[in-house]
Amino acid sequence: MVEETQNILIQRFLDKSATKEEMAQLETWLHESVENRRVFDIYNEIWQVTGKYSKNLIFNIDRNWQIVEQEIGRMETPMMRLKRGRKLNWLNIAASIAILISIAVSLLYLSNQASSNQHIQWVQLEAPKGEKAKILLDDGTVIWLNSESTLKYAVNNKQRMVQLNGEGYFEVTKNKKMPFIVDADGAQIKVLGTRFNVSAHKKDSIIKTSLLEGSVSITSLSGQEMLLKPGQQAKVNKNTCDISLSLCNAKLVNIWKKERLRFYSTPFRDVISSLENWYGVAIICDDKTLNSERFTMTIKDESISDVFERMALTTNIKYNIKNNTVKINNRNGK
Repeated sequence: MVEETQNILIQRFLDKSATKEEMAQLETWLHESVENRRVFDIYNEIWQVTGKYSKNLIFNIDRNWQIVEQEIGRMETPMMRLKRGRKLNWLNIAASIAILISIAVSLLYLSNQASSNQHIQWVQLEAPKGEKAKILLDDGTVIWLNSESTLKYAVNNKQRMVQLNGEGYFEVTKNKKMPFIVDADGAQIKVLGTRFNVSAHKKDSIIKTSLLEGSVSITSLSGQEMLLKPGQQAKVNKNTCDISLSLCNAKLVNIWKKERLRFYSTPFRDVISSLENWYGVAIICDDKTLNSERFTMTIKDESISDVFERMALTTNIKYNIKNNTVKINNRNGK
């Protein structure tokens, strides 16, 4: 396939104008080599984040990521909005908004109770499957909850503490005399004032903490402690209590709060888990051979069928969507 034909086919696929014959041509080209798929992934990334396509794109990975990150930085985060392809219930949205509005009143009431009897009082907030929530605490701390996540906030005069099950992004108001503590059921994150992301689902064996700004300390149940610097990610293994440290692109780790879902060479099983939470669907895949697949893509407002169409184009999966269930098989029947 010559370069000009490649450009035309990719662009028509991205703007949904490709014919069946062109889709077949593109699919054949993608399966010819790993390099072809890498080229497609780069074009796709720029398109999904910027909405632009350039046939003269220079394949400089670092420069392309700079473009992506610049666009991400310009995105605004609404309190809550509808996305095409999501099944959302207006009654649930109204209830969620009502809960958010009532937070200040609830915290004031519980704070008065706490000061009188010295027992810890808890406020519990939840982002249902397929939705998100933005929370303002009484100390000025802002928390974003990702889909299917729960936050409990302890209110008293001696500590700032939350319990997280799921994923949350935190912008913590600085208070040197009163650290902010996140209990992630297997690890404890302690901060004074900073911005960081925590992924701590009960079903997952790994707790991930990614730091954007400031510093945080991570302590596992065994007592092992590690201090993070901006741009680092700590992974706590809940089974062994070990903590490992690696570099990360924190701006992409918390992209979900900007109404984006981002994958970079992400294993198939992790992609499926994220898509279930994002779209509020059940995804069934009994073929373990697909676990070796990895995906690089950014999702904005595509429907679940659009996403799987893109995945099927670059891999051997076939899918069937019925109601809120997606069944996946290997196209080769292995």
